[in-house]
Amino acid sequence: MIHEISILIPTFNEVCLPQVRDLLQAASVVEGLNFEIIVLDDGSTDMQVVEENLAVNQFEHCRLMRSEKNLGRSAARNFLVAQARFEWLLFLDCNVRIPTRFFVKNYVSALGADVVSGGVAVAESPELEAVNLRYVYERKFHMNSSVAQKNGNAYQNFRTTNFLARRRVLADCPFDESISGYGYEDVLFGKSLGERKIKVVHVNNPVLIVDFDANGRYVEKMEEAMRTLYALEGELMGFSPLLALANRIEKWCLAPFVCMFFSKFGEKMRQRLVDGPPSVFLLNSYKLSYFLTLKQRRVGRI
Repeated sequence: MIHEISILIPTFNEVCLPQVRDLLQAASVVEGLNFEIIVLDDGSTDMQVVEENLAVNQFEHCRLMRSEKNLGRSAARNFLVAQARFEWLLFLDCNVRIPTRFFVKNYVSALGADVVSGGVAVAESPELEAVNLRYVYERKFHMNSSVAQKNGNAYQNFRTTNFLARRRVLADCPFDESISGYGYEDVLFGKSLGERKIKVVHVNNPVLIVDFDANGRYVEKMEEAMRTLYALEGELMGFSPLLALANRIEKWCLAPFVCMFFSKFGEKMRQRLVDGPPSVFLLNSYKLSYFLTLKQRRVGRI
């Protein structure tokens, strides 16, 4: 049984008051638990959001800290580790909701590993399913990934959206601040945990994703993630299914044909992703083609 916990939430241009209120209630139902909730505003540019989040300081056990400049996802998490008082640290993304008042209790009762990942869930929404690409992608991914399957590849399946860890783990294995772009920082962190043989357990204690990017913004983020993967290719070998598939295509000498197709139809594919009905198959095809085009340009083949 865990008796003390620091709940850490990095945020950027997101109002996190509902989440903080829910976490306060969830932590308060655990008898004898010492806890704190620290929110780091990582250089938000929306001043209305900044003003609303200041109300965090009015709650008992809570404090809001603000960075004048944007540190980035990894540096913000490392900063929060340094500010935390307690042995166990619970990291949460700012744009998720807490689905049950027993959320914190489920975590403090989870023993047997130095890192525990609670996972995420996506509520059913026929309206979003018809129009939102990220919603369809997230729902398909999580519906096809059981806790048992995640534990089968515990490090590869790690996500930083919702996890608990001992302070010493995060001190010995900090987030890589060299990653400035979007994407793959959680995959790289999972790899680091595996290299250090730090036990990771996946449990059924999800947070709820309720905020979904518009299709155009989501495609932009996926393109940025592909550029991040391209930059980290050597480090992420064996930890990315897309990277493994891209390497097979290159081995079979098919990459130039994929890139030729992308040069002709890539813009139409992108427009279809932004405007058309959501398609996970088309999104995955676009990501693969985009990534291979980056690689082929590097070697001067296109």
